[in-house]
Amino acid sequence: MDGPTRAKLALALIAGILFAGSMWTGQDWLRWVAIGLLAAAVLLRFIYPNRPRRGNDED
Repeated sequence: MDGPTRAKLALALIAGILFAGSMWTGQDWLRWVAIGLLAAAVLLRFIYPNRPRRGNDED
């Protein structure tokens, strides 16, 4: 797993945890932070798209 993929995954997981925490505590600002982090993860998806790896293909 390369760096951009790890960053996307980490942002999405943190966003999920913060969103769940915001639902539990009822704090709207925390929910918006989670939505912003998830939006950043989605934007990284377009900046660093997954490319097929070049290597030894076993046909």
